[in-house]
Parts: sequence; structure tokens; C-alpha cells
Amino acid sequence: MNKLKRTDRVSLIVKSLVENPNKLITYSEFSRLFAAAKSSISEDLSIIKRVFKCAEVGDIVTVAGAAGGVKYVPQESVADKKALLEALCQALSEGDRAIVGGYFYIADILYNPKYIKGVAKMIAERFYKENVNCVMTIETKGIPLAFMTATILAVPLVIVRKQNKITDGATVSINYMSGSTNKLGQMFVHKGALNKGDNVLIVDDVMRGGGTIKGLMRLANEFSANVVGSAVLLELNAPNNKVIEDVFALLRLKTDQNKLFSVDIGQNVL
Repeated sequence: MNKLKRTDRVSLIVKSLVENPNKLITYSEFSRLFAAAKSSISEDLSIIKRVFKCAEVGDIVTVAGAAGGVKYVPQESVADKKALLEALCQALSEGDRAIVGGYFYIADILYNPKYIKGVAKMIAERFYKENVNCVMTIETKGIPLAFMTATILAVPLVIVRKQNKITDGATVSINYMSGSTNKLGQMFVHKGALNKGDNVLIVDDVMRGGGTIKGLMRLANEFSANVVGSAVLLELNAPNNKVIEDVFALLRLKTDQNKLFSVDIGQNVL
């Protein structure tokens, strides 16, 4: 690449960082790409870091050492987070979403990039400091949110199945009890899906009783992995007695005695 003016170079560095959130990029890579001295790249990154901080769109984190570099950590302003969550509350409060059996229809939200990318950013921001190196979910509706979260954290996604598939090869499985229906189920995952010591973030779409997330935790423990947190888009208030606590729920659905529901922003989200 021909030598660029600083304004042009800064624009391309921003593009590289934003398109690869949480990916470590070395000064040498930028230096080779833009035919510029490392000192010039360092000055460019200082400018970007200052602008990002003022605009509340994220941070440029420097990692020291021979293998170090910089990475873009996405962040959202409190105002932007509140606006997105309020829009989700409004969308989920419209239409006939209650389903027989205590379920709630949110598929149109889960498969809409307009909402799910922002939700994933909030989850990734909450657990960024936990050094997550794997996101885990269970098929199927939680996959879009989990995949987007894994993309932002720049880590692999592990999808757990409810039925064993011959195409998965050798698997590890556990039995688990649903926290809402008290029914026994099974989970399966490939035996090489996780490694000992992995820091696992569990992401799902909805939590009712918490049995599925508790089962995913037990499955991760079979690999001697560390579950550093769990997050869902929506937590239902029923049943009252959850089998697990400390789940980061962005939204909470409350149902009164007349089976009328309301959707509110979760606790400690903003």
C-alpha cells in the first residue's frame, strides 16, 4: 500500500479495529499494512482512543509485551443502552406473545439484527473482564444471540444439543432437570468442544426456572472448565423459585394474577 496521509490512515485503522472487536492487532501489522513507523501508528491510536472515549463508543486497549498490540473493546453509552432496552420492552409488550404453558414468543426479536447486535454488545461488555475464551449455548433459539456475543468477544461458540447426532462423533452428555416443568432431559456436546480451564460464558434466550442454564454449567464442569457467568435476554418471573441465581438478565417479564404481563429492564443492567 502506498504511504497515506494521517487522516486516511486513521480512517482505515478505525475500520480494522471496529470490524474485529476484541481481536489483538500488533503495531507491526499496522506498520506493514500502512507503510508507517510504529511511532506514527502509536500517535494514530492515541487520537482514536481519545475520540472513542469522547463519543462513548468503546475503548482502545493496549496489551504490552513482545506479542502485544491493541484491540477495540466495544462499549455503549448508558443513554444508548437505555434506548435499546426501552425499545425492546415496547416491542415485547405489543401483540399476542403469551403462549399456552407459560411460554413467551420472542423469535422475531432474536432473529432481528436491529436488536440482537446491541444486546450482544451489552452482554460482551458486562463479561469482558472475565477473560472469556468460549461462549456456550443450547440449540436452537439462543444461537443468534450467543453467536453475536461470541463474535464481539472474538471467541468460539459451542452449541450444545438436546439430541445426540451421529455427525457430532463422540460426545459428552448429562441428564438435567427442567427448573420450570421438573421434566428430565439430556444434553450432548462433542468431547473436544471444551478444554480444561476454559473460561466459559453461557448465553441463552430465555430463562424460566433456570434448569437449562444449570445443566449447561454441569456440562462445562465435566470438562473442568470455569463458568465465569451466564446471561439471557429475558427472564420470566414464574416460577418464583429459580434453581440458579446471579444470571445477567437484560429484561424481566412479570405476570400478574390476571395473567397480564409487563416487560421491564432487568436489575443492575444500566
